[in-house]
Amino acid sequence: MKTIKYLIFSILFVSLFSCNVETEDIVTGDAVEAGVSLEIGPLANGKALGSPTNPTDLPNSSVSFTDVSATIQVIKRWAGENIVKYEIYKSVRGGVEVKIKESATLPMSISYTNINEFIAGTQITNSDQLRIGDIFKFRTKVTTSTGESYFIHDGGDYTGTYNITVSCASNMAGNYSVVTTNLTSGFIKNHGTEAVVETGVGTYVTKTTGTWGIGTIAPDQGYDFQDICGTLTVPFQHLAQEYYSNEVLQNDDQRALSLYDSTTGNFVVYYTITFGAGPRDYKSVYTKL
Repeated sequence: MKTIKYLIFSILFVSLFSCNVETEDIVTGDAVEAGVSLEIGPLANGKALGSPTNPTDLPNSSVSFTDVSATIQVIKRWAGENIVKYEIYKSVRGGVEVKIKESATLPMSISYTNINEFIAGTQITNSDQLRIGDIFKFRTKVTTSTGESYFIHDGGDYTGTYNITVSCASNMAGNYSVVTTNLTSGFIKNHGTEAVVETGVGTYVTKTTGTWGIGTIAPDQGYDFQDICGTLTVPFQHLAQEYYSNEVLQNDDQRALSLYDSTTGNFVVYYTITFGAGPRDYKSVYTKL
């Protein structure tokens, strides 16, 4: 259930501000003064997994944590000579960001082995206050010799954050026999054996979307979905991993019907694909092999 994600933090600064100015803006173009490119390195990973006291009422259920760890390592890919301080900040549930480490040099890292280390310094005073879906966000700040401070910010091809979501333990990767029904037309497609691949903690990608066979309309025809304590969510995305502009999405009723059976290992996903002639609804049944 562990995944390693590489997140590249890149930002270019121009000294256009007076001392002690803090900003989250990215200065783009060919500006190079005090430029810095940071990366959360190969050791970076994290998980906060557990079981809710009442899986049918997640907003009001505390979590019994069973598998918790984090390693956040910031390394320098390249940087200007004008950077004098690097800092790592964290927040949870959108609360105030708190500094957890600073250094004049890189690499810099932090390591957590229990949930109390995750919440230390935040507005969460007891782990019983955490809920499934809460997000711990880690960001890096740099300070220049002229006193300007910059949070590395999401933008363009780069991301300035590393998130760890409180999740239920999930183990859905594997091979399945897949049958998809176009609920709008009634057409049924037996896809045969299909692999479901884990892409992150509780996140997966399939090999097909809708009733098209593997490799018939795009190099990668899968759709992404998330397992949240047995309820399967299809986040908004474009068809065949952005190959087409058709939207793949899921409404609340479809989400309520999209479930994973931990006893059999089987699951079903309901979702919609948009077309110029109107949306079509689908039901995909995955039988564990």
